[in-house]
Amino acid sequence: MNILIIEDDFLIKTQIEELLQELGHLVLGSFTNASDAIAFVKGNKPDFVFMDIDLQGQMDGIECAKILKMEFNIPSIFLTSHLEEQANSMGADALCFLPKPFNDELIKEAVSSAIRKLRKETVLPQKK
Repeated sequence: MNILIIEDDFLIKTQIEELLQELGHLVLGSFTNASDAIAFVKGNKPDFVFMDIDLQGQMDGIECAKILKMEFNIPSIFLTSHLEEQANSMGADALCFLPKPFNDELIKEAVSSAIRKLRKETVLPQKK
């Protein structure tokens, strides 16, 4: 999988990035704000994004995820300390929610869940 990380906490970003690489995924990049991430996506196509809801800058993760989904058909796994219902009520179309604080096992479960959901929607090809 080609994955993008949009997270403004260095330690959280590093934990996710290192685990994804250990699992054999390609981390295309990581960003601390929505504007830079959206500009990057215009020339690069991740399969999905790890998206923090509370981002630095003028745009939060919910708004960024809406743009990525509507304009580029890129879904998000939300990293959040908020309630799922609250994020869903804001119109976010999430692959899944990863509640903070989390550990490596929860990240693995979130990635597996996202991949299964994407394959069900026939967005991703099945592995041979």
